[in-house]
Amino acid sequence: MKKPAPVNSETYIILADLLKRKRSDFKIRKVEEVLSSDLSVPQKIKKIYAIDSMPEQSSQRKNGSFIKHEINFSSLNPHSDIITRQKSEKFREIIKREFLHQSYLSFIIHDFLNIIVNFAVSKKPSILKYSYIPPKIQLNLKNALIYNSSVKQPAAVLYDELTIINEKGWMLLTREKYNLLMAFINFCRLASGIDAVLLLNSGKSIIKNIREIEKLFLTCCYKPGFCRDICNSAVVMKKSSGEGTLTEKQITALIKKILLQDISAYTMHDFLTEINILHYNRYLTFSDLITTEEISPVSNFDYEFPPNLQNAKKPVLEELEKDMNRIITDLQEINKIDKFIKYDENGDMDKTVFLNYYNSLKTGRKRIFIQDKTQPVLFIKNCIEVFLSNFEDIISGSIEMKPVGMVAVFHENIFKNHIDILNFSYNRLTRIIDKAGHSVKSVLKPSINSDRKDASSENETKKIISAAVDEFEKIAGKMISIIDNSENPVPNKANYNPVTENQILEKRVSIPCPGSIVRHRSDINGKQVLEILNDILEFCLISALEVGNSRLSVLISSKFSLKRELFSKKDNLKKITNPIEYRNIKERINFPAIFFN
Repeated sequence: MKKPAPVNSETYIILADLLKRKRSDFKIRKVEEVLSSDLSVPQKIKKIYAIDSMPEQSSQRKNGSFIKHEINFSSLNPHSDIITRQKSEKFREIIKREFLHQSYLSFIIHDFLNIIVNFAVSKKPSILKYSYIPPKIQLNLKNALIYNSSVKQPAAVLYDELTIINEKGWMLLTREKYNLLMAFINFCRLASGIDAVLLLNSGKSIIKNIREIEKLFLTCCYKPGFCRDICNSAVVMKKSSGEGTLTEKQITALIKKILLQDISAYTMHDFLTEINILHYNRYLTFSDLITTEEISPVSNFDYEFPPNLQNAKKPVLEELEKDMNRIITDLQEINKIDKFIKYDENGDMDKTVFLNYYNSLKTGRKRIFIQDKTQPVLFIKNCIEVFLSNFEDIISGSIEMKPVGMVAVFHENIFKNHIDILNFSYNRLTRIIDKAGHSVKSVLKPSINSDRKDASSENETKKIISAAVDEFEKIAGKMISIIDNSENPVPNKANYNPVTENQILEKRVSIPCPGSIVRHRSDINGKQVLEILNDILEFCLISALEVGNSRLSVLISSKFSLKRELFSKKDNLKKITNPIEYRNIKERINFPAIFFN
């Protein structure tokens, strides 16, 4: 058998210089393959030159050979807002850089000195030890228990604490921050269950045995801000739940002890790095273990709840959707009303139409709005009087119109019940005022000496006023529906049929003679029918709104706070739902798209 030609020292120098070159991960692995082969040194040099001339490409070690990544990184675009659980789990599979077992020759030339220097500089204990003759590194089982004090014990305490507080407050966190916290909790669960002595005695299986805990730890350390996010999320959950035995400061200190590197204390970073140094027979730092792809290993698609919280989100979403529908219903009612209320340049309600009726002398008695509005009993009584004097005939009977004569605009049953209640309220309030005489201003203003009888009378008065205001609101509501759903009259075809209840229900209202001029003894004289209906609506609205505690006044005054509340709930909905849930709820909630941009 022909012996290989001897290799001179210059050839080894060339090889050493080649190994010092900077290369991509892909080319480093290719060079490592060459170094571990049975080729002669000159052939290895030739192969390495060829590798350096190759174009760059992404690779991944699988089944002992190199193949292209199976993961499509364009689908994990860092500029995309959504990272699904499947995408994040796929990325976690490659979050750690893959290394080849380095040849002994390469280890001696390339890494052994660095390892020696690192041992010499570091003052921390280690699970590794080295020898010069022969040059090698091996486990130092005497130091196996340093894992317990540095990682296992704080992880066990944190796991118990975080598991308790995790049951509440999840909705205060974004999906991504919750899932990051869950990755840390799962790490603590695994870390607290490791027996370091058994692990370090598992031989070649050691790297396989730490695979899951390694993925979780690298995930928690993947970005510089992740430790801060985990601390903040744990504090938020602690404040929300108020449970557990640790203080917020204690929780934060333990998290930092596990996740932050420390030049003076042994940490999980050291533990994982040393296991990888031993397994791959090469000098490594912790940062070498983490791949540099700009993709988050944490899903922001949905909350990744533990088994005991799988159904936690459903009732929260149901309640949130219910609240939003309630607010939307109120806002829709406000919008319907608001378009019939005129506002002046200062944003205040324009009461011109209302005042023209209220302060009119045509009913034979002087009323002054500015004075009367401070006296609820007198004010509501006058509003009823003005309403009945001007509008009772047109909404519950027949009225004369030019040039057609007497016409019934509405079927008598539509407003009859409202008119009856207003007449009853008017008579009761008139008696209360007559009885009070000059002390009418004091009505509804309880005194210290008022007895039970006075209190009972006051409650009765409040009920009468409230009933009258309710009728004004109901009349306004019907009038809004009538005006909103009125159909344009057919040209050259007269309509003298009164509006019916069915027309209002079916939202197809045909108002008779809408443009005809009314002849009447009151302030509606000379106005068109449709104009009077708008006046009725405005008068009823202002009458109700001027009574500060009416349902309508509360509703109108809450318009802006309701909008703020809706936007807040929409933001919360967007925070806690995945895109599919958000789209489905958005489709169910019937509201303008501006609230769901």
